Amino acid sequence: MLRYNEDGAITNLMTPKEENALMERIIKKNAYQDGLKKGMKTGTKDIAISMMKEGIPIETISKVTKLSIKELEKLVVKNKD
Repeated sequence: MLRYNEDGAITNLMTPKEENALMERIIKKNAYQDGLKKGMKTGTKDIAISMMKEGIPIETISKVTKLSIKELEKLVVKNKD
């Protein structure tokens, strides 16, 4: 049953327990999506490093991976053998 407040707006659509359960699902979903994004970024950087080792021009790597030249240059410094 819907309830209305003084202004005529619908109120109390969920119990506090239902609201907490919904918030927990949203938080878990966001954490999962953040983890996926971080994993994809790490994988992209690993591919970029492999491409650099093969002698592929940094401009081409940037186009393919969507990483900036600046990001790629930092990877070069971090991964010098």
